[in-house]
Amino acid sequence: MCHSPRSSPCKSSKSDCQDLRDSVPECSSTQPSRRKAELLVVGDEPQEEDKSSLQNAFLMFQQRRKAQLKEAGRNKRAAAAQRANPEFKAKLRRQFVENAHKYLGVPYAQRFHDPDENCTCEGCEEKGVQQWHEPLFLDCCALVRRCIADMKAQFGFQLGGGNQAYQFDTLPLRVDSVRQLKPGDLVFYEGKYYDEKAKRQ
Repeated sequence: MCHSPRSSPCKSSKSDCQDLRDSVPECSSTQPSRRKAELLVVGDEPQEEDKSSLQNAFLMFQQRRKAQLKEAGRNKRAAAAQRANPEFKAKLRRQFVENAHKYLGVPYAQRFHDPDENCTCEGCEEKGVQQWHEPLFLDCCALVRRCIADMKAQFGFQLGGGNQAYQFDTLPLRVDSVRQLKPGDLVFYEGKYYDEKAKRQ
């Protein structure tokens, strides 16, 4: 802004006022300068060739995606047909049992062991170590979940984190007699609860 000595009455002599006016920078105008707003251009408008290339790229992406989905569908149907094959089922059963054998010796649950280095349970005495510090514990349900998770590619599914009641309801097949059981089948027990305070499993 341009400050003028006229803003306050001058009580000095004429020569003093003249000196004061000479010391103030001159302004080209008594009004503040106004600049025209400049338009900031972020990017140029896409040309017709650019638009065409983008459309072609998107169409190619759609075609690739459709082909991938079709291929995935074919693979899924082929895997389902393979799993329905009796020979494949027999092989899968053997692999399931062999995989379960890897976890022989894994303790059932940490709560059954003494953290004070003096556990005398059968498992600790047989292994000669305090199993409280073992890195892995597997009860019956966790063992089944672990084995199926190890073979999820072969089975085509995974079990959730439910207990034996969830697994029993999830399995689609039942047998009427123990004589019909085959290696790899799971055995569940049912019973009636007479203690109302007992935890239902």
